[in-house]
Amino acid sequence: VIANVGIPISPLMQHSCIIALLCFVICESGFAALSQSALERAISKLLSNSPFGGASTSLHWPFIPASRKDSGTSNTSTAEALCSNLLHAADRRRLACCSQINGAALYLKNVKIENGKMVFFTGSEGISMNGADTSPFLPNRLPAITSVVRRKHINYVMPVEHRRQNFSASNCKSYFDGTLHVMGRLTTQNLYHAFNDNVMPLLTLVVMDAILQKDLLFAPRAQLIGFHPPADPEQVPHLGALLDAALPQSFTMGGSAEGMCFRRVAWGGGVKVVYQHLLGAVRRMSSDLLRELVLQAFNPPSPYLNIPYTDKDKEKIKNRVADSTTVSLTMATEAGNRRPMNIVIYSRGNAGGGRSIGNETLLQDRLRGLGARAVICCDFAGVTVSQQLGYGVHADAIIGLHGAGLINNIYAPRGAITVELKTIYGYGLTLFATSAEARGGSFVELNIKDYHIWGGPGKSRNRPMDDSLIGRIVASLNQVTREREKSEKADRKFKGSASTAMSKLIETNFRKDLFHHLKIPDGRAGDIVIYPYPTEPLLRAHNRSNADSPYQQVSRVELSQLDFLLHLLGPEVSETRAQCAKLPVSSYWAHTGEKNVHNKYCLSCSFPTEVPGLPLLTQNSTSVIAVTAASGSRTGPSRTKSRNNGVK
Repeated sequence: VIANVGIPISPLMQHSCIIALLCFVICESGFAALSQSALERAISKLLSNSPFGGASTSLHWPFIPASRKDSGTSNTSTAEALCSNLLHAADRRRLACCSQINGAALYLKNVKIENGKMVFFTGSEGISMNGADTSPFLPNRLPAITSVVRRKHINYVMPVEHRRQNFSASNCKSYFDGTLHVMGRLTTQNLYHAFNDNVMPLLTLVVMDAILQKDLLFAPRAQLIGFHPPADPEQVPHLGALLDAALPQSFTMGGSAEGMCFRRVAWGGGVKVVYQHLLGAVRRMSSDLLRELVLQAFNPPSPYLNIPYTDKDKEKIKNRVADSTTVSLTMATEAGNRRPMNIVIYSRGNAGGGRSIGNETLLQDRLRGLGARAVICCDFAGVTVSQQLGYGVHADAIIGLHGAGLINNIYAPRGAITVELKTIYGYGLTLFATSAEARGGSFVELNIKDYHIWGGPGKSRNRPMDDSLIGRIVASLNQVTREREKSEKADRKFKGSASTAMSKLIETNFRKDLFHHLKIPDGRAGDIVIYPYPTEPLLRAHNRSNADSPYQQVSRVELSQLDFLLHLLGPEVSETRAQCAKLPVSSYWAHTGEKNVHNKYCLSCSFPTEVPGLPLLTQNSTSVIAVTAASGSRTGPSRTKSRNNGVK
């Protein structure tokens, strides 16, 4: 501009102008990146590190069903379930398509919220509701959205209106070109349920979008509020913080949502992955996404860096490592060195009453003396959400009595070790073994029933930790760490074909040698370890193979045994019982579970015959599908029946 008006400038000024222009361009790009939500940044990071998005790293998202039918036109509303439009019938009959807890999400497209109703646009000619034509069915009613407050179930049902006209954004107060998520709030005062019943079901829907609805993956996302009960006064702060990070925009029922049109409404939540052993792929992918969301939204500080670590400590560890018979709680680095293991002890109080145990500081000191950076978490009243998340997101090992704090392992680094101490409470549950498997981590359970002291109501106690129990914890950590490093060395050496990797994986998985009784000094009969599935070698080999595109279906005969490991939607329903029987976690269930109760976390379900896709609500039916494990109850699966078609 200066040159055009004839003002002379020096070469230095020219260079300054050029630098300023470049800075402006770079800053504009930076602002564009910052304008993405934390969820969008998390998705971008994961996809860039997956075999389907570019660089090959240790983070792999598994094989996927890739193709869908056209779900309808842009001038009418549509309603579909997760698997309705998959091209392959075998994939429409997979476990994730019919295994729901409190119902699976129903996707409503091109709809409007008006006068408290969900308005469907059926087109100027209307859509037949009797199933005689090929038009998409639209429901006369929507499934209830359930919230659970202190075990009280509260259902919300939005009325439906069918409007015989074409959909047009010009008829709306405003048009949201993205997804509105409508979900209940379930048992929000408990950290375990905050993650597994609320956050993870949302993230499973996002993961499914990465595979099945790619055009909407990076579209804006919002949450509908104001229809469910007010937040529990004791709601854990993590829940609101994580939901706001994933869904930063919100619309209020009866307020800002009134008159709005939406490209898509996700009505209901996704799968509660910790309750379903056979949905391993979506569980691992969703936990990957949760971890990346925590990092992108909060950038939690590491509490382990505050622990002094002197040159003298390093020399002691070096000497211990040189002696293979001596315990060293350290981790091998990629550079071939060793670093202290980050260990968090999730405390329920140090008094020993109820479900707490004393002498946790004694355990912390012993772990530090063996080379670990060990900390006790947390004084929650004085710790922010970001600081609390920092304990889990940077942990190499997580230790604690059975309780909600152990769910922090679901966003820990890949390979994190979980050590669960079980007295009498929750002894028959497999929850934290499953969440540990989501991170590809080993799970240790130590039987400490003999530390429980019975008393009157409210007076039962636990004996404090002693040298014997601390020795068992240390021995289990040492054994698992050494076994993992042996396995990692073997994986790095493996350079075979996809078919060879698959054969090795099948052999490993189905010998059931991933489930062991621990042989440690002063151990108990119930001390066990479950090692993770070695899926990484197979995924790496498969990605290198030209013959096997990662976008192919996994419904092939030679991979059928591994469907529960590799397929996003899980195995076909007809195979679930056989697949479940082979799981190491099922061996664990048989060892620790309640007598005369079948494995309630390996649920099957059934579809009506000769139905091309998952049936949607019609005017004569009351449920989309109904096989549930309601809120992780101890009663096993419940089954309800549709009034008109016998769907179970």
